[in-house]
Amino acid sequence: MGSLPFFLQIKVDVYKQPITDLSKKSKKGLLSLEKDAEGHYITVEEGKGDAKKDLLVTVFENGRLLKEYSFEEIRQCAELPLVLSAKQSKT
Repeated sequence: MGSLPFFLQIKVDVYKQPITDLSKKSKKGLLSLEKDAEGHYITVEEGKGDAKKDLLVTVFENGRLLKEYSFEEIRQCAELPLVLSAKQSKT
C-alpha cells in the first residue's frame, strides 16, 4: 500500500443502517464466509475472518474479471445440500 496516495490507504468499514427500516442493516466491512465446526456457513465481519478458511472468491477487481464461471458451475454451487439429496433420492 505504500505506493498509493494517502487517501486510498485509509480503510473504512462500509455498511448501511437505514433509520427507517433497521431490517435493511448490512454487515460491516470486509466479509469472510466460513464453515463452523458443524458445517454451517457463517459470515465474519470487519476483516476478522481467517483468510485460509474464507470460501469467498474474488471475481471482479478494479474493473477486471479475475474468475469466470459457466452458468452450470453457478447452478451447481447454488444447489442446497437438502435439494441435492432430494434429487438424488428420486433417481
